[in-house]
Amino acid sequence: MSDAAISIDGRHERRRQNVDAVVDALYRLWCAGELRPSAKQIAAESGVSLRSVFRYFDDLDSLVSTAIERHMADTDRHFRPLPAGGTLGERVQALARQRVAYQSDVDSLTQAIRLRAPFHPQLAAVLVLRADQLRDQLAALFAPELASLSGAECTDRLAALETATGYDAVRFLRCNRGFDAERSVRCLADTARRLLA
Repeated sequence: MSDAAISIDGRHERRRQNVDAVVDALYRLWCAGELRPSAKQIAAESGVSLRSVFRYFDDLDSLVSTAIERHMADTDRHFRPLPAGGTLGERVQALARQRVAYQSDVDSLTQAIRLRAPFHPQLAAVLVLRADQLRDQLAALFAPELASLSGAECTDRLAALETATGYDAVRFLRCNRGFDAERSVRCLADTARRLLA
């Protein structure tokens, strides 16, 4: 590899690191309660010059868009279909473990996004999309049990499952009730099993 190619590779790597630093800074500011940080605040938090921030991003909206894309990529694993085989007990256990892991992984950032969403339609759309994905995950995982219900009954039962096993339910158990992860898993699994019995 030529010296020129090594130099170009080095610049690309520095650029990537700086872009990551700026996106990480935005996350940290959001999580700290700074819902509409200025470019100057983001630059200071990231250690990247203000001029460089605008070299990497056309404006703050494009930075937010990049942050959203990265957040989606970082959390996609929680939205994949869960194994639909096995007994009801095995499936509710898998669901409960996935939901507790999800809440733990995304808690601070989700709280920040929720606070920021009224000011940014893209963030609001992400919350709706993720809620729909979690509902679809439930519908697929418990299709045999839900299939035996009438249309309205099925819709209501699915909504009850969403409420009982969603992010807010897990956060309540962990933060308000002080349950550890294992106790939260047991509580969620028991609730889901009762709703599907």
